[in-house]
Amino acid sequence: MIKTLSVAVKALARPVINYFAYYNRLKLQESNSGIMMKIRDGLISLGQNFNYYNTVLNRKMFKLSTNSPVQKLSPDKALERGAELITEIIVYSVLIILPTMELIKSQNKAQKKETQKFLEIKKMRDDLDDVVEQNYEISKEINKMSILLKEKCENIHSV
Repeated sequence: MIKTLSVAVKALARPVINYFAYYNRLKLQESNSGIMMKIRDGLISLGQNFNYYNTVLNRKMFKLSTNSPVQKLSPDKALERGAELITEIIVYSVLIILPTMELIKSQNKAQKKETQKFLEIKKMRDDLDDVVEQNYEISKEINKMSILLKEKCENIHSV
């Protein structure tokens, strides 16, 4: 079920990821400012690193030959892959964080209800204990009166 949900999320998120990756790549290629150049270089480095580790992992997973070196991507492809990776991270983070926050919120709400219910039950038990104690006191009084009444009846009977 989780695998199916993951595939569905990837399929639904792919157009959004592609749009943002394409948009970011265009903006970074057009800009010549120092900050944008640093971001561009960082994304190229990220894309190259991701390509390297992804290739190594795939080779190990599919038991392919590991003798040949990993081919580096062109700067444009590395930039595209880096921007795509950042966008995927953002989209998947949002897709994970929002349901998790809702789950935590609902658990906290359920915990508060449970605590409230527990307090109400405790109050009812305390009230019931008070009633039982009063009942016990009244019962003792009734027994005393009963004994006194019995003694009076015996005294009247004996006279």
